[in-house]
Amino acid sequence: MSNDTIVEPQSDPQSNSTTPSKLQPGMLYQPQATPWKIRRRVVALTLLFCAGIITYLVMHGADTTLNATIASGLILLAGAVIGSYIFGAVWDDFNITKTVGGSSYGN
Repeated sequence: MSNDTIVEPQSDPQSNSTTPSKLQPGMLYQPQATPWKIRRRVVALTLLFCAGIITYLVMHGADTTLNATIASGLILLAGAVIGSYIFGAVWDDFNITKTVGGSSYGN
């Protein structure tokens, strides 16, 4: 790493949000890992739930319209979770880049 300085976000007591402090050229913004850590857990648990129920329906479920509808809904839920996760990451990166600057991740 070059002469870049890492800046931790500081909490703003008035807005209940975490924002980067004043950055100087060459400083890198390091977001807190906690929100994404929680998001990853929620995504993983939701996908495991969907996969578990679909596996159960395929192995042990009767071939009924209700089970087919449940399986379709779970597949749509899994797709929506994956799409939201990717969209949220892109949006978050875009906002950080817009707020902090083009080289906010040290690329």
